[in-house]
Amino acid sequence: MVTLADIAKRAGVSVVSVSKALSGKKGVSAELRNQILGLAQEMGYRKSAASPEEKTEPARIGILVADRYMREERSFYWSMIQDITREAMEKDCFCVLEAVGADDEKEGISPGLITGSRADGLIVLGAFSTIYEKNLTEQAEIPLVFVDTRPTVKGFDAVMSDNYTGGQTMTDYLFSQGCRKIAFVGTLLMTPSIDERFFGYTRSLMGNGLRPKEPWIIPDRDPADGVIDPERFIQLPEEMPDAFFCNCDRTASILTKKLKEAGYRVPEDVRVAGYDNFLPDGDEEEAGITTYALDCPGMAARAVHMIRHKIRSAYSYGLVSVSGSFLKRTSA
Repeated sequence: MVTLADIAKRAGVSVVSVSKALSGKKGVSAELRNQILGLAQEMGYRKSAASPEEKTEPARIGILVADRYMREERSFYWSMIQDITREAMEKDCFCVLEAVGADDEKEGISPGLITGSRADGLIVLGAFSTIYEKNLTEQAEIPLVFVDTRPTVKGFDAVMSDNYTGGQTMTDYLFSQGCRKIAFVGTLLMTPSIDERFFGYTRSLMGNGLRPKEPWIIPDRDPADGVIDPERFIQLPEEMPDAFFCNCDRTASILTKKLKEAGYRVPEDVRVAGYDNFLPDGDEEEAGITTYALDCPGMAARAVHMIRHKIRSAYSYGLVSVSGSFLKRTSA
């Protein structure tokens, strides 16, 4: 008996694409649909109510991430990948991971998950360059869901932390502790997440009658590759603020160490707040960073739910924001 998998192999596409073409669903081009219909007729395919492929074929979920986010043994995105993979397995799906190198991203080379028809749907984890993202959305013939980044190309679904609210929450808290001179630590125009946390910080300042002060907007990473560099960046300003809001806990941890080395007491002299509740060494509690904890399992669950349903039929969710939670510790 000719199966959907047989047709997919001949056509060089996924089983899901074949299923959509034969059932008349959206999600495949007219040219590909005609090709698949022709192959099905040529190969003698007969649709059966008991056809097992359409009922039991597990979805292949691709996870695409930039290589620069994966250079540490335990990074935030490694943790997110584990959450996504665990959620996918519980839904009888399996994941295929591909890390995009800096040269491939710069040159706009399409990932093998797309060119090799290795996935039925793709979760794009973290921000890519605008040009690479545009090429990706134009070339992909499979559903896409962006996670932890707001896509610049309109019309694509995304799952994000409520970065704006989180940034405002953390800055409002610093104001509630009597702080008035609050700096932001994070490289702007690096990722949508950092920018949105900065917008929340700015909104809090304006709500308290203040404007962002240029010397107190402190970069923490190289804008070329996004790597946090404590030697070149995260430098203490000449005029010291009384509090810092950092775009992530790793930056907050590095800053706290620099403050203590410079003779400042945290939080007695200077308060430090972070964002995400994640450190590479896993010692979040010991580090004591007051932070806005991301609901990573919740984000993973939403992403897997969305991509599974988009694989089955054309459906748009838009931007889904997953709330985090405030955690008070010793740094602020």
